[in-house]
Amino acid sequence: NPKLKEGLCRDVQDEVELTRWLSQSLTFSNIPEAFMSVLCTGAEHLFFAPGEVVIRRGDKCTLGKTDCYMIVAGMAEVQSEAGVFVDFLKVGDVFGEAGALGLVEERKNTVRARVNGKERCLLHVVSLVGKAVVAACRAFPEVRERLIELFITRSEKNRHMASERKRWLRENVTPLVDHASLFNMCSQSSQSFVEAATESCRLQKFKAGTKIFEVGEEADTMVIVIEGAVELQTKHGEIVGRFGPGASFGEVAVLGLLDIRPSTLRAKTAGKFVELSAEALRSLLQDPQFEDVRDSIDFLRKERREQGNMGLPMCALPLHVNPGDACARMAALTATRLLIPPNSVWHPLPDSCPDGPHLGILSRGRVRLQITGTRRWVTRLSS
Repeated sequence: NPKLKEGLCRDVQDEVELTRWLSQSLTFSNIPEAFMSVLCTGAEHLFFAPGEVVIRRGDKCTLGKTDCYMIVAGMAEVQSEAGVFVDFLKVGDVFGEAGALGLVEERKNTVRARVNGKERCLLHVVSLVGKAVVAACRAFPEVRERLIELFITRSEKNRHMASERKRWLRENVTPLVDHASLFNMCSQSSQSFVEAATESCRLQKFKAGTKIFEVGEEADTMVIVIEGAVELQTKHGEIVGRFGPGASFGEVAVLGLLDIRPSTLRAKTAGKFVELSAEALRSLLQDPQFEDVRDSIDFLRKERREQGNMGLPMCALPLHVNPGDACARMAALTATRLLIPPNSVWHPLPDSCPDGPHLGILSRGRVRLQITGTRRWVTRLSS
């Protein structure tokens, strides 16, 4: 709403100005001024840092004591169970009114200040106190009925949108998430975990030239490209590689192995990506049905740390690399260990893999190389 955005430059502390702001929102448009005057009694201005929770799913709601909120500046995220992303809330949006109106006994979703990469903007909301909501509704019962009807209509619309989003994710995103090495390992034991992880992802759009993340930034999310092309760059701006749909970045971040970005990811074209936070992953793994997946990820985390301490696989090469070398440890954290049983066959990933060409390093044992599609042996290798 352009009028709401213009209001950011004005003071909304006084009741008259606050009433005007509220009246421009969809929820409180065309509401009698007298109702709005009572509603704004005791209203408070609250500020939340990125990621900070405003209301939490499961919190009890009590008529006359539970508040509702309107966003004055910034954006918020709505999350359902297990941190599943539902929607964004923007300036002028009202939330939490179901609890304030006494329609629910507990909060159905969590709302927190949006975290958006390098942008660290505070969320500014107006809190409409529960007793003022009750007083206004008792004085104007017809307005209360209208607000209830609006809430029901919006809830039905949200359920439809959630169903469509789930279908779209299942058809377009789940296959790409399943490809990522972290989830590819898990899918062998629990495909439902991959689907749940997909629902926990936040869909983001990017324009050509946009920095999706930058070297040195705080890292606590994993990014999977859905549409478009991206470039991975060093801190000096050198291009390491170009990637398309299915490419994933930040696995070590959601595993808790690295808390800063070692490189910059820039959009080469416009497109979309999904982002899974470490917090969402932790919430998923608390579900008893994913106990086997949690054990697998705990083992993977332990394995990567051991690789880092030993500097593998770089220290397996005749390069006299010190295990404590920063580059060797970084490579170790991102390397996937493969155990190849005797007389079994390993098929290397093709260069067309979404994550780009891979290098295999034999760290222990002996193997024979054979040309694909033939029975011709090329050579023997030993560690």
